[in-house]
Amino acid sequence: MKYTKEQIQCLRDNYPTLNYPEIEKMFPDTPIKKIRSLANSYGIKQDPKYKLKKAQDKAIGLSGIMTNGQLATIIEYISSSNITVRFEDGTIVKNKNLVDFKKGKIGKSTENRIGKNSISNSGLSMTVIKYRNYRDIDVQFEDGTIVKHKSYGCFLKGEIAYPRSNHIGEENTSTSGHKMKIINYRSYRDIDIQFEDGTIIPHKSYHNFLNGTIGYPKDNRLGEKKIANNGMLMTIIDYRNSNDIDIQFEDGTIVAHRDYRSFSNGSISNPNFYKSKVGEEIYAPNGHTLKIVDFRNNKDIDVQFEDGTIVQHRDYYSFLKGNIAKPLEGRVGQTNIAQNGMKIRIIEYRNSHDVDIEFEDGAIVRHKNYTHFLDGYIAYPRPDHIGEEMYSKSGMKMTIIAYRNNTDIDIQFEDGTIVKHRYYQNFKDGCILYPIENRIGFEKIANNGLKMKIINYRSATDLDIEFEDGCIVTNKSFSDFKRGEIGHPTVSTHRSLPEKIICFFIGQYIPYIPNYKPLWLLNNTQVTANFRSEFDIFIPSHSVAIEYDGCRFHQNVTKDNNKNICVSNHADIIKLFIRVREHGCPILSSSNNLKIINIEPFSSSHKDSYTELSKCIYEILLLLNIANPQVSITKEVIDYCRSDKFYLHELDMLNNIQCI
Repeated sequence: MKYTKEQIQCLRDNYPTLNYPEIEKMFPDTPIKKIRSLANSYGIKQDPKYKLKKAQDKAIGLSGIMTNGQLATIIEYISSSNITVRFEDGTIVKNKNLVDFKKGKIGKSTENRIGKNSISNSGLSMTVIKYRNYRDIDVQFEDGTIVKHKSYGCFLKGEIAYPRSNHIGEENTSTSGHKMKIINYRSYRDIDIQFEDGTIIPHKSYHNFLNGTIGYPKDNRLGEKKIANNGMLMTIIDYRNSNDIDIQFEDGTIVAHRDYRSFSNGSISNPNFYKSKVGEEIYAPNGHTLKIVDFRNNKDIDVQFEDGTIVQHRDYYSFLKGNIAKPLEGRVGQTNIAQNGMKIRIIEYRNSHDVDIEFEDGAIVRHKNYTHFLDGYIAYPRPDHIGEEMYSKSGMKMTIIAYRNNTDIDIQFEDGTIVKHRYYQNFKDGCILYPIENRIGFEKIANNGLKMKIINYRSATDLDIEFEDGCIVTNKSFSDFKRGEIGHPTVSTHRSLPEKIICFFIGQYIPYIPNYKPLWLLNNTQVTANFRSEFDIFIPSHSVAIEYDGCRFHQNVTKDNNKNICVSNHADIIKLFIRVREHGCPILSSSNNLKIINIEPFSSSHKDSYTELSKCIYEILLLLNIANPQVSITKEVIDYCRSDKFYLHELDMLNNIQCI
């Protein structure tokens, strides 16, 4: 927005003196904030002298009540931090702050505080005789005694203490029980103390005197006497330091290396004191006479009843109260039925918390609770773990052959290998490891159907394998060996789980050949150059070949189409070519003898995958003219397809098939 010369000139003439009425005539409906911004943009400033004059006019004459109760008035204004104030009694104070004035915090001249009187908390009258500042005044008591460098605030509150020269003669009792008296008081931190026996120790603090923490000289503690808590008199016969003294009891018994605090508390025990307790008798509330026959300590005594019955390991307090019960001999032989249905009988009863139990078959358990016996909660000892069987995570069967306790058992694997001193819980979890030195010579059927054997075992991730045809592969892992996933250099090894499940259900009705490699397919250069020269499944009796195309390995459409063309050219041999093809694989060209069954990508951990695979297998069996086929993929079927039994069954089946 553009402004006229007249408007700018008006701003220059009136803004320094803040004459807003004149400015508003030239700038109607313009906020003051915008006028200030406009003035700053043109470099127009307020007149400092006018601003000061305006502040002076506003402040001078301003009155208020101060915290001391007097009326004060501003009579001079130099700046907001330098004003002069006059009190109603004519007193003038200078160099004060306007903010303090408004809060009523302007004080009168300190000269008026000299001679001011107050009463101390001790009841003495005191007068200010010198005032340097609020925190530094000198005070004179009514008897002429002067104390210096005190606070005016403490003076007003009466908290200025009278010099304590009268501490001399003051008495107290130390924590050790000795009376002590001040005989010299030089300062709060330097006093001399005299004990009741005349012993003097100099240069102590008055604070320690008040707390009673002034120690008695150790040389004077020799011969000191005290009554112990057991009632016997004890005397210090050697004092090395407060933590190392020797004590003699009145019966002559000496105990060494005790501390002085325990002596003062009377808590030093006489080792021979308890021997006198042997033979002590009481008449218990149950009518029996009890006598101590052995006293080891007050927590461990043996007590004899009047008929000669002895109970051991009781406490002296229970003896004094007569709360020691006589053993109930009538409970020996008592019978009951345990929760497991077996008959149990008490064969020894020491107390209600310590009984021995015999089961009907002779098994004995000891140190049980009588209440548990009555409730039948006595567990049978578990030697029956012997012979218990479990499969380890490596797939090997193992049997318990020795059970000492749940942390010490011996295990035998199915091949006779024994491992000792294992945990029962690890056995239950299948976590018992097969000894690695026994893995050499271990045999298994690979996923390609060939038998393989470990010939060298360096570690679980470094072993050498020999196939039945003599081929050796090195640096393999034992986990791959267990899963049959060791590949043969010249034999196809990849057989997926869905492929093997399809084979399983076909094999229930018709013999088949896995990984079929006809010569006409091997001799076709277009197929062998681009793809594996075999069929996953071939059924000779029906001239049907089956492929399972996983989306992971069948992304090149040229490879699959070349194989389809080759099969079409040999329609006299392969009358029907079924391709089970996962979604995600490229679309293939049509062919006369080609049947495609689409299926969702298979996942061994998803239940829906097995349901869809079942439908697919059902359709294949119908194409093979199987009436009312039964297809149910259970856990047993899955485990079977993953085991060596699956490959052994295929080997037996191949021996009975006439190959084309």
